[in-house]
Amino acid sequence: MSFLPSVSIIVPVRNSEDNIGYCLQSLIDLDYPDYEIIVVDNNSTDNTRQIIVDYPAAVLSEKNIGAYLARNKGIAAARGEIIAFTDADCRVDRNWLQMLVRHYRSKDVGGVGGNLLPFSPSNLIEEFLSLGKLRIYHSSRISSIGTQGKHFLSHGLGSANMSFRKSVLTMVKNFNPHLADFGGDYDLTWRVQRAGYNIIYDPEAIVYHRMRNSIYSMLSQFHAFGKELPHLLVEQPGNYSYLQIKTYLLPLLEYRCHLPFRAMITLDFLTLASLLLIMTLLLPSLIPYTVVIFSVVLAGSIYMTIKALKRSKKIIWIILFPLLHLLRNCAFSIGKIRGGFKYKVLVL
Repeated sequence: MSFLPSVSIIVPVRNSEDNIGYCLQSLIDLDYPDYEIIVVDNNSTDNTRQIIVDYPAAVLSEKNIGAYLARNKGIAAARGEIIAFTDADCRVDRNWLQMLVRHYRSKDVGGVGGNLLPFSPSNLIEEFLSLGKLRIYHSSRISSIGTQGKHFLSHGLGSANMSFRKSVLTMVKNFNPHLADFGGDYDLTWRVQRAGYNIIYDPEAIVYHRMRNSIYSMLSQFHAFGKELPHLLVEQPGNYSYLQIKTYLLPLLEYRCHLPFRAMITLDFLTLASLLLIMTLLLPSLIPYTVVIFSVVLAGSIYMTIKALKRSKKIIWIILFPLLHLLRNCAFSIGKIRGGFKYKVLVL
């Protein structure tokens, strides 16, 4: 491989004593001749810092809590021509950097990302989360990610497996420091595209990600995702609002439009069926509509459960999958409503 630009790998970390050693060992084992590892400790209170110093990595500190703030601190110190990112709960494939870097031969490429796959789960919560899609963008072949499409969350790389030219990051002023735990990767990708650069996805650039392993950590994560969603909508170019129809049986139906105000309105069939059920106490004529809506939701739930059963071969998912799916959606919805109030976005 004759094209070998220098690379800086940045890993933000906060209280990850159980994972950071495995992550750093996978980075040390990379098959690439010219790279540095920069770990940015985001005010850890466990033994994370003590573990990091045993590895050949530069260690920085970012006292203000926020993964994107930590990544920006790492970018400022990086010496590489290419800046690559992964997370403390990840392990990278030995050829990860080679697969990312090869695309930078083309001058119009500003960023490259790859495939994010789950670790083999160690408990039921990890297994549940691994049954869903981890990928922000996915293709079975190398592809160019187009500019922002008709779907709100589309055409973005994931911060656990992404890279950019340092010159491009400097041009677009790095990650948005005002975004908290979610959305900064989408926002950065959109800004790089608007600057005129191409974004490449390579499925052979593989990173393995450890899923949340408890109900509390899962719900906290999805609550945080939901809370930042209205903020990300405000940051998105085009001043669009979105209408989503969630049937549970069909893929999410989404439409965008311009309104006098920013809005993210979701017609959730489960919520609609619940409201209709209450209204039938006063208006029995609504019973047929309630039955139809509930039937669609039930069919969708059965379909998702069957898919989970086929993948896991565990009968427990007949009960557990719909329950965990409902809890996760509730946490996400509550977070989204809170974010709507905070960022003055109409969320329904």
